Amino acid sequence: METRMLAHRLARTSAQRLALGLLVASCAGGSGGDGGASSGAPPVGSDGCGEGFRRGADGTCVPLVFDGECPAGARPALGFADCQPVGWQECPAGFERDPSGWGCAAILPATACSGATREAIGETKCLPLGDCAASFPPAGARLFVRPSGPVDATHFRRIGDAVRASRAGDVIAVDDGTYAESLEITKDVTVRGRCAERVRLDGGGATTNPGLISVAQAATVRGVSIVGFSTGASVERGSITFEDVLFERHSDRGVAVYDGAEAKLVRSIVRGTYARASSSGIGVQAILGAQLEIVESVIAKNQGGGVLAGEPGTNVLVDASVFRDNESDLDGAFGLGVNLTASATGKVTRSAFLDNRRAGLRAGPKSELEIVDTVVTGTRAEKSGGVGMAFFALDGATVSVKGFGASGTEGPAITALLGAKVKVERATIRSIVGDADGDLANGAYVLEKGKLELIDTAIVEAGRSGVDVFDAGSSLTMTTSFVTGTRPSFGTKMGVGVHVAMGAAATITDSSLVSNRHSGIYLWEGAAIDLAGVLVRGTQKEIFEDRLGHGLLAQDAPRVTIERSAFDANLGIGLALAGSPALVRSSFIRSNSIGIHVQDATLRESTDATEVASGEVIVSADTSFLDNATKVGSGVLALPEPPSSKKP
Repeated sequence: METRMLAHRLARTSAQRLALGLLVASCAGGSGGDGGASSGAPPVGSDGCGEGFRRGADGTCVPLVFDGECPAGARPALGFADCQPVGWQECPAGFERDPSGWGCAAILPATACSGATREAIGETKCLPLGDCAASFPPAGARLFVRPSGPVDATHFRRIGDAVRASRAGDVIAVDDGTYAESLEITKDVTVRGRCAERVRLDGGGATTNPGLISVAQAATVRGVSIVGFSTGASVERGSITFEDVLFERHSDRGVAVYDGAEAKLVRSIVRGTYARASSSGIGVQAILGAQLEIVESVIAKNQGGGVLAGEPGTNVLVDASVFRDNESDLDGAFGLGVNLTASATGKVTRSAFLDNRRAGLRAGPKSELEIVDTVVTGTRAEKSGGVGMAFFALDGATVSVKGFGASGTEGPAITALLGAKVKVERATIRSIVGDADGDLANGAYVLEKGKLELIDTAIVEAGRSGVDVFDAGSSLTMTTSFVTGTRPSFGTKMGVGVHVAMGAAATITDSSLVSNRHSGIYLWEGAAIDLAGVLVRGTQKEIFEDRLGHGLLAQDAPRVTIERSAFDANLGIGLALAGSPALVRSSFIRSNSIGIHVQDATLRESTDATEVASGEVIVSADTSFLDNATKVGSGVLALPEPPSSKKP
């Protein structure tokens, strides 16, 4: 189900053109242009105005907000006379400010590394695996291996012979050469090659055996390449550390860790694992309570996925590592960077996910994933179709994100569905590409009881909608965040800032939605929303039929509450409400073509209302209307047919 695109369902089949009539209580004013504030007592504040507002030259309360265009990385915000920073601002070691000005980018070589060299966060050149020029053999070595060297009690021509002759604590020095053999490590020894470029354990590509099996309690392998086996290393018990090791061109798994065993990859590479028929070539697999740690390493070009981890007790830690170019398997599916499933847990810090398939990271059923100071760029759709996401969570998974950047994905940057809970802080999402149809380029997509919380997050130049939230039980909570420049999908349609529908709910606080299309906020078919301290400014018309351009458009929404918010300079209507009970308090509606337009409800003014009944829209006396071409709309207004939606 999750590996292909499915039709979600048509949103509605009616609503070709809906008329917005008007039932207006006399206290709400007429339909002509407005030149000042509504009547009534002034709001409470240091100068008589509410939070986020100030006293204007004409004595009315106006928003305290920067009126111009803010630079990249900043937003206009109610209550501040200057632009406020938003999104990922503090770049960690190895990262720098993205050239766009939005968020951070990993410092890396311009092209992918090859051979026994790797990308390293913070370096612009490929680094070798180990130092081939270092003194050799290393101090402390007791056993020595050379393909054509002498043979005695401490000198061998095969690595396996030295391992069998070793004692716990021994260092085995392996000199230059290609060794056509497999190893089984049962003792706590260190196998140390001169360097990965010059020491090669080679299975020839035809073997069905692992290159290395480890059951030792504390072994180390350093400075070798393990190439051409079914599995590069199988860690079945105990613990092993791989340092400066290259795993390449295996036919099943690069590294496999089982049954509570522990494996650590340091400054290592797992590359080019390929898929056999009806299988996937996984870079690293950790299952059945395995413990996996990946540090300063590269997981690349594996045909099926980078890391796959599953089962309760399995845990994955990733730090300062690069996942890139992981590909779909022979069925055209998967290719993810990190894939947690079946109650596994994981944490990823200071890492980069580049040009993987399906998703940079996935949190599957009941898994838990923490992401810190990490970027995901250019995720491509699976070869069989669908979308490519920065990360997605499903089936009760929990994801926590702090410090995050996503760009150029061929689908929604973030997706939460099937009861998943996602919390994102200090994130920058920009320039989302979308699917093959030019759709689903959302900054975030929430459906089927998914829950998403965005804190201090910028969504810039997404497509279709900055955020889509669908279905009863799904929810969005957005705080101190920014959605701007959303593009239309299919070239002409939508471009909404925040889109909530089909019984979903949203709460938006102290946030800004600027220069989007169609509507800054669009609600329909049972969607509910609560706004406080929100700026909706400069909504442009939808390119399709040159229409709309509203600040907020609600169709059949059971609840709309708006407090201390501003709807400013939208080309359409500031507030367009069709069959949607609403309470608007201590807010400001300025320079829209129409200030407010209501259908199927009574519009009235109240000073102290705290809730509304079905069939009414209440605007508080301290809500101001200023410089709208028309204060209260009348007549007939065409509304859009709600769009169909797809499931990523």
